[in-house]
Amino acid sequence: MNKTVEAQKAFAEKYHLPHTLTTVLQDWRKGRHSEVDELNGYVVQQRARLGGEAPANARTVEVAHRIEAGDLKPGVENAELLLAP
Repeated sequence: MNKTVEAQKAFAEKYHLPHTLTTVLQDWRKGRHSEVDELNGYVVQQRARLGGEAPANARTVEVAHRIEAGDLKPGVENAELLLAP
């Protein structure tokens, strides 16, 4: 397991409660455009500005855009897309 996946799992175990919803999921459930570009997209832009990459954030933006375009439905089945190398 790579370090990004390990960090994501550790974060989820410590800070995620089973009954909570992310702001992005709340937006989608209300039929609104999410703020994924302003959150994860911003991280991608800033890392690129500094000469780096933020692959997990970039994948998150890509999957979110596919969900908003109707190509994917929100759900845990998209986790594999987020964890892809």
